Amino acid sequence: DIGLGPLWVAGAWAISARIRHQARRRGVSYRSMVMRESGADLELLSGLVDNGQLKPVIDKVFPFQQIGDALAYVEQGRTKGKVIARL
Repeated sequence: DIGLGPLWVAGAWAISARIRHQARRRGVSYRSMVMRESGADLELLSGLVDNGQLKPVIDKVFPFQQIGDALAYVEQGRTKGKVIARL
């Protein structure tokens, strides 16, 4: 909860209804998360990733020099996970 109020929470819940339904049909859990930037939170998340408790879905990795291609790829609207531009 980042303090945006119950109306925002209800809207976010409604928007994610389709993906939650798809996740249930496939027997997986899905949870949306919105955060404020926080070093402590990032440290916690990196620990969860390192321990295998949180598995980010990475669709594609682009070299930073191809940032235009990465943005064009995202704009196609067919990504299945995060798109990363790496230095």
